[in-house]
Amino acid sequence: MVTNHFTRRIALLGDDRHAVDVEHRRPTAHAHGAGGRGTEEHRQLVVAAGGEPCRHEVVTGTSGGEHHAILPVPGPDAAADAGEPSAVARVAAVTVTARQVAERIGAHVGVPPRPTTVDGFLAGDPDAPITGVAVTMMATFDVLQRAAARGLDLVVTHEPLYFHHHGTADAALAADADPVHAAKAAFVAEHGLVVLHLHDAWHDRRPDGILTGTARALGWLDAERPDLPGVYDLPPTTLGALAAHVAQALGARALRYVGDPDTSVSAVGLQPGFHGFDLNRRLLARPDVDVVVIGEGHEWETGEYAADAVTAGVCAGVVVVGHVPSEQEGMAEAGRWLADLVPEVPVELVAAVDPFRTVGVQGASTRP
Repeated sequence: MVTNHFTRRIALLGDDRHAVDVEHRRPTAHAHGAGGRGTEEHRQLVVAAGGEPCRHEVVTGTSGGEHHAILPVPGPDAAADAGEPSAVARVAAVTVTARQVAERIGAHVGVPPRPTTVDGFLAGDPDAPITGVAVTMMATFDVLQRAAARGLDLVVTHEPLYFHHHGTADAALAADADPVHAAKAAFVAEHGLVVLHLHDAWHDRRPDGILTGTARALGWLDAERPDLPGVYDLPPTTLGALAAHVAQALGARALRYVGDPDTSVSAVGLQPGFHGFDLNRRLLARPDVDVVVIGEGHEWETGEYAADAVTAGVCAGVVVVGHVPSEQEGMAEAGRWLADLVPEVPVELVAAVDPFRTVGVQGASTRP
């Protein structure tokens, strides 16, 4: 379990003059992104002096750096007229909007946005205050329901909301009155959810956020080649044992692999998600890589190439994890990182369920 500590200093400027030190504790995301809950601590120093009513907020997290905001607040007369609480009480109810969360991500992710990017808001009002953040690999209907039930109304998703990476299917789905799209869109609107796509920037981050989280879950971080990100030199094992470890560590219930399970492997390439045939092929063809672990690939491309590579003695094979489990831990990594940037509200991983199941066929053989 991880404990994140925050120090928040808020100066409230107005006619009131107060100085109060408030210690505050609230739950945050678990160290491994699921299951238990950790704890965050903050201290608030509230000072009020003469001048125009406003507050200056500085948030310092365990990841370093400070986040500044100058926020207006009602003057003392307005508060008295409306029967509102005092300046000290007002400051305790600091809010954050979805747009502010997105701006903090952009300011701290460490890379500029791509000229053309899929990142951005997919649904909801970005300027509405939020009560919590759900981080997920894929914003499935099930994930949205669980997020709403937990009071997490900003959903930060790695994959699109409506089934197309670039969002170009949205208009056609709406025009066709597609029942799945309609039900999902109605739920988002009814529960006031805001959905933020975080794909490109998290991959472009150095090191790649998805790759880092997945390798961490597999226990491979310290084995990565310094000159070749995504390739790991592991103690010798068999292809079958490697596949079993990946399935267990990533919760992949429909993992498949190409190759002889008894083949010895130690140099492993990792390509979570969908990299495409060209990148899969280049890694499979390297003489210093035994096997490649991918999220998914086209069977007539990567699948056929891997089978032919095994026959030709070029590599030991390929492990196909499934897209969701291959990147889920990468978004758990995003949740841990984001918790430092957004101390005002809970940040939780709402894990997408691997949707695929397998059927064992009695007497089936992997050999011709």
